[in-house]
Amino acid sequence: MMNNWEALGTVPYRKFHVYDMAWTTDGGKPFPLENYIICGAPFGGPIAMYLDPKRVKDSTPRWTTTLLMYSSSGRKISETEWADRPIVSMGWSDHELLMIISEGGLLRMYDLYFRQIYEMELLTEFHGDTTVTECHFYGNGVACMTSEGTIRVVEGVSRDLVTNPPRVYSLVPKLTNPIPIVVTAMAIIPPLQSRSGFLEVILGTANETALTVHEHGNETITEDQVLQQLPLTSHIIKLSVSPNGRFIACYLKDGIMVVLTHTFGKVVEFDSKSASKPIAMEWCGKDSVVLQWRNTGLVMVGPFGDWLNFQYDAAGVHIVPESDCCRIVTSTSCEILQMVPKATIAALEVGSMEPAALILDAMDAFEAGDPKADEQIRTIAMVRQLQGAVQTCIEAASADFDPAQQQRLLKAASYAKAFCPDADPAEFVDTAKKLRVLNEIRKAEVGLPLTVQQYNLLSPEVLVGRLTSRKKHFLALKVCELLKLKNDKVLIDWACEKVTQMATSTTQNYSDEEINRTIKNQLEPYGRISYLRVAKVAYKINRKRLATLVLDKEQQPEAQIPVLLEMNEEELALQKAINSGDYDLMYLTLITLETRLHPNDQEGLEKFFRIVLAYPEAANLLRIYYRNKVSAQDRSVLHKLLLHGKNYQEAGNAAVSQALQQVDFNSRLTTLREASQLYAQGRDSAFFRTLTEDQVELLETQKQLERRTQPKRDLANLSLHETLQVLIEIGQDDKTGENRWAEAEMQKLAKRFKVTDKTVYHLKIQCLCQRGDWAALSRFAAEKKPPVGFRPFAAAAIKYGAPDGDIERYVEKVTVPEDKFDLFVEMRAYGKAADVALKMKDKDRLQEVARACNDNVLERHIGEMIDRL
Repeated sequence: MMNNWEALGTVPYRKFHVYDMAWTTDGGKPFPLENYIICGAPFGGPIAMYLDPKRVKDSTPRWTTTLLMYSSSGRKISETEWADRPIVSMGWSDHELLMIISEGGLLRMYDLYFRQIYEMELLTEFHGDTTVTECHFYGNGVACMTSEGTIRVVEGVSRDLVTNPPRVYSLVPKLTNPIPIVVTAMAIIPPLQSRSGFLEVILGTANETALTVHEHGNETITEDQVLQQLPLTSHIIKLSVSPNGRFIACYLKDGIMVVLTHTFGKVVEFDSKSASKPIAMEWCGKDSVVLQWRNTGLVMVGPFGDWLNFQYDAAGVHIVPESDCCRIVTSTSCEILQMVPKATIAALEVGSMEPAALILDAMDAFEAGDPKADEQIRTIAMVRQLQGAVQTCIEAASADFDPAQQQRLLKAASYAKAFCPDADPAEFVDTAKKLRVLNEIRKAEVGLPLTVQQYNLLSPEVLVGRLTSRKKHFLALKVCELLKLKNDKVLIDWACEKVTQMATSTTQNYSDEEINRTIKNQLEPYGRISYLRVAKVAYKINRKRLATLVLDKEQQPEAQIPVLLEMNEEELALQKAINSGDYDLMYLTLITLETRLHPNDQEGLEKFFRIVLAYPEAANLLRIYYRNKVSAQDRSVLHKLLLHGKNYQEAGNAAVSQALQQVDFNSRLTTLREASQLYAQGRDSAFFRTLTEDQVELLETQKQLERRTQPKRDLANLSLHETLQVLIEIGQDDKTGENRWAEAEMQKLAKRFKVTDKTVYHLKIQCLCQRGDWAALSRFAAEKKPPVGFRPFAAAAIKYGAPDGDIERYVEKVTVPEDKFDLFVEMRAYGKAADVALKMKDKDRLQEVARACNDNVLERHIGEMIDRL
């Protein structure tokens, strides 16, 4: 086990083989990796590459624009052609999307199969000759140095780019102090690791210092770290930041490598004794730096200046940094270089006397049949170190890549655990499950060489997503089953891939029903699943009927309907909205239909109405919606809908509603006449037509009467009764005889609109009492026997405060005893009320008067009346 361990000072590191790379050239020769620029994704991710233009002769131009994607085991995933300006750099997002930036500032993002996810231009605000010269990526963005010295930053590439596009901003470092400063190196510290909480850009400069650049509000902060005080022996030509952002490796022009803290204090200095700049300088975990020169292998420098040299025969060696190690990719192999975990040292180091090593020996002795094998275990248990030793063996097993060694360590832990009755088995079980997952994904056909630390950092849910994106659906489902994770995203992704595969098959022509049946048979056993994404995929590949069939299995109408609308299945969406009984969904569908099918052309309008009127409930909702939109200026949409449905009565109602909102007299008159014509077309609208025509005649009459009033009175906004009342008032104001016409016009108007004499009497009584003209009221009552009787005279006189004598005169003329009694009580003439009650021989009314009068004398008198009865 220790034959691949090497000591970096006092710290052991191990470099072990993971894969024999599957890539080869067309002739079966080793892949010429030295001719490629490659970019490996973290967390054991894929390797993107393209042929280095500097390494290609003109005789092989076909390589210059081909982008290749391989797994970590060298298995080809996909390829595509790059047909833009030269590539400056590549990097990976947290969601394992490949970011490529061209010299012209074009950013494109691809998935593992080179399906373009997003594209944007970074230099639209710059001069046409501005270019990108250098890029540095992190999980959520990228920082690009431009030829103008401005740093262009893209932030937010790991979110939903459709609904929430990334933020783009510029950092303008101060590069004069007072003479221009030449930038010689660049690196970034991501926001999550930086001191400021913002993206920090580190710039090495030709004057042997470094600048820290970050945003602060709308400003760019440039901080000079004054490294001349350290001092540095030369200026920085290469920078690399540790995975945790706490250390910065700086390679100087004179071959010295200096490691600084994030506060720019010197930690270690290493003389490489090389006059050339390394082609790569990457961190191996957070404690050591790996340097690479062409054709000289790798040099790893530890935290105390110790170093190790790893020789490689092949020229094409590439380093892929990880959070706890680094991958070394060559033309023939993939290896991992990492610090040996402490648990592994304790359990497996030769000569180790740690409890973990002792229980491993005890387990070997037990399997060999030694009867004294358990003595060591009991000895460890006596000093209370057994549980810690079990924990160490479990950790060592999880850190190992060799399944046989994992099994050996877990057996030892299980054997020792039997002597710990209080030990919690949960961690042992979790580790066993974890190792089952890790061993499967590390296989060459999957090509995900995750360490246990990376697995914990990534999380099982994200791992399942990455297996799904690699089309390893069966394995992803098994992982979900083992770890009790939700599997719906895996199933839906499988269904999408299956639909695409079957629908675009060139060997067999599958019908929509066959594809739908296949999806249904496979997914139904898993219970309730959302089919929205599957339907969208089917629609995208022009299988509209298949999309509809798949969407029928979706159980939530609120999810179905937006997708149907997106698929232009408006009528089906409307039908499902109505069936759902959800008015919000109905309105959503109707408004969407209106937007799409109700352009200015008549054909679109008729199609919209034809669809809606086929569903009475939808038509009713649309009428309500349009009715609320009717204004004094416009009712055209509702009018057209009602006419299309031949609903003349409601069309007339809409016209009347609009007329009542209009201020202009002529417009109101015109609209009412239009309403009358609409009523005339309806079978059962004769009554409404008559009312409308009456209103038109009333308006015309009111307008004529307005011209005769002095001062001018506004009659057109009044009702018939209000108009009659105004005419009565005008007649009462006639002092000179000039307004005698008002009485005649009032009588004429009342006769035309069949207003009864009783109504006219009530209006005139009301008018005279409101004016307080008691003499006129008395004359009016004496003209002839009133058809309404005298009760209205008395009631109005009481209401408006007429003299008691006048009121009493009117009450005395009331013939109905009950009315007379009520009026006397209302005017507080309790004695007269008691007399009326006595004549009626009504004890209850007498008692009512007694309670209300508050007069002792009258109360005794009423008591006597009651006794007489």
